[in-house]
Amino acid sequence: VKNQPSYVAENLRQLSRLYVVAQKYRNKYGNLLRSKFQYLENEELERKIMKHFVEFINIEKDLEKEMKKELPRHPWSVYLLAIKGVGTVIASSIIGELNGAVYGIIEKGRKATKSDLKGYGRSFERTSDLWAYAGYGVKNGKAVKPTHGEKSNWNKYLKLACYKFAENQIKQ
Repeated sequence: VKNQPSYVAENLRQLSRLYVVAQKYRNKYGNLLRSKFQYLENEELERKIMKHFVEFINIEKDLEKEMKKELPRHPWSVYLLAIKGVGTVIASSIIGELNGAVYGIIEKGRKATKSDLKGYGRSFERTSDLWAYAGYGVKNGKAVKPTHGEKSNWNKYLKLACYKFAENQIKQ
C-alpha cells in the first residue's frame, strides 16, 4: 500500500499543503520582525527572536526534504521534474492535488473518516473541467472570480501550484 502511487500522492499533498502554510507564517513573522526591529535597541533580544524565525525556515527545509524523498516514488514525477523550472514543491503539489485522496462532502467542523474516502485521483471529461478545478475556469468568455460570501468551487492549492508553475515558465 505504501508504494502505490495514490498513497504517495496523498503524502505529497499533505506535505505540500504544510509547506504552503509554513511559508505563509514565515513571511508573516518575517514582515512583522522587519517592521519592529528598527525600534529595538536590545541586540540580545533581537538575536533570541531571530532564532525563532530561523525555525520557520528549518520547517520549510525539512518539509522540502521529505517531499524530495517521496517524489521519486510517483510515476508522474519523472515527467514533471523534466520540465525546466519545475522543482520539488511545485511537482509535489500538482501530483498531490490531482492524484491524492478524493473525499465526499464533509460538513464544516467534522473530521473526515474512512467512509468519506471516495478513492484516489481525479479524472476530468474535458480540459476545461481541469482548468475549472484549478481555479482558471472561463464562463461566458470571462474568468470565473470568487463571489463574496460564497465558498470557491476550485482547489486553492492547485491554483497556487499552477500559478507558480506558469511564473517559473515565464522566468525560464
